[in-house]
Amino acid sequence: MLGNPEMVDYIGKKIKALSGEEQKKLPSMIILPSFWERKRNTVTIMNQHGEVICKQCKQNPFRIEYKDSAFLEGIIPSLGINIFHCEGIGRIAILICKDFLTTKYMEQLMRCFKLTLIIVPSFSTGSYDFRQSFDLCAHDDCNVVWINTCASMVKGKEANFENIGYVRKRISRNHHMEKEELSGTAADAVVIVMHDETGEKILLNREFRMSVNEWVFNFPAGLIDEGETLEEAAARELVEETGLQLVEISEQWKESYSAVGFSNEKVKVVLGKAVGTIQDSHSELEEIEAAWYSKEEVKKILETEMFAARTQAYCMMWCKQ
Repeated sequence: MLGNPEMVDYIGKKIKALSGEEQKKLPSMIILPSFWERKRNTVTIMNQHGEVICKQCKQNPFRIEYKDSAFLEGIIPSLGINIFHCEGIGRIAILICKDFLTTKYMEQLMRCFKLTLIIVPSFSTGSYDFRQSFDLCAHDDCNVVWINTCASMVKGKEANFENIGYVRKRISRNHHMEKEELSGTAADAVVIVMHDETGEKILLNREFRMSVNEWVFNFPAGLIDEGETLEEAAARELVEETGLQLVEISEQWKESYSAVGFSNEKVKVVLGKAVGTIQDSHSELEEIEAAWYSKEEVKKILETEMFAARTQAYCMMWCKQ
């Protein structure tokens, strides 16, 4: 069913009226049916005490065909995504209906935030088969829980109502590893700090980051694939993001945490030299503009542009040399 604002207040009051012991039996996260308000399709997330944690808006509109015309759902996206970090589960996101079916959008969120669980409340007439998107998540080490809350069926799409709910378990890359191994010292990713052959310029990526909805300066970086050495991963990522060739690694830093506030991911920073002609990124899921910058150019953009913290710190120190 579709919800409404009054339903949110009603359920909140009902939960708050329970005793403390009764509230303990409730889930720590309660996701209510979505409702339409002010051109936004919104899901409300409560805790076990009936308090609203946050609201998640749908970002991608449905396309509806009628006779010889096609129409887009008239929603106004909020351009915001809530990520929940739960101990023992990992990172959770709620993608409403079409947000989950929009493959590039879903992939960007899943891989950018390294989601381990996606919850999909949907209001579908059966025109879309949600199971087509499940395997992609499973192979990216992400679980999916989907529930269809609408019983309105489109003629000819009866097969899509064989299941009205679905749970897809991830195909874990780490299923054989113990907790101690997962928290070991091996780096998960590499950060690549490159200078040109003269040493007078530094390579920076200008990247669009959906999490902050703006362009940010950063060093090339990426995950170390299974079986890769640090050097191989650095060379591959450099080519994929910039088209440049890695010719020298002069220094490697000890492992460090990339975002210790919400992730246990560890990275190693490598310093070196790269040559070649800058080319467009190979990735269809990332917007990256790579370029060489002199110290004077870096000083200017440090004053006017947003940076990733690690990149900002290195560039500040480099400019003072």
